[in-house]
Amino acid sequence: MEVHTVEKINIGNNAFLLPMPMVLVGSRIVGRPNFMAVAWASRVNASPNVMCVAIGNKFTAEGIFENKEFSINIPSVDLMPLTDLMGLVSGRDYDKSKQFD
Repeated sequence: MEVHTVEKINIGNNAFLLPMPMVLVGSRIVGRPNFMAVAWASRVNASPNVMCVAIGNKFTAEGIFENKEFSINIPSVDLMPLTDLMGLVSGRDYDKSKQFD
C-alpha cells in the first residue's frame, strides 16, 4: 500500500469541520503508535485552538491518558479502506502502525 505525505492545511477560525470527516486519532501506547477511526471530531475553540474527539474507553484512549497527547489526521479518499481497518481492529490485538510502513 502506498502512503502519501501531505502538507498541513490551515483551516482558519472555522468553528466546525464541515462536512464532518472520518478522522484517524493517533496515540502512542506500549511504545508504539496506534490509530483508531473516529466519526466525531470538531474544533471547540478558536483561540486558543482546541480540538475535541469523542472516543470511548478504548486502547487508543489509554495511550492518550498515559502520554497526554494525540493527533487528529484527516485521511484522503484513497485511504478509506485503511481507515475502515483502523476502526475494525483493536490496537490491543494488532499493531496497526505496521499498515503505515
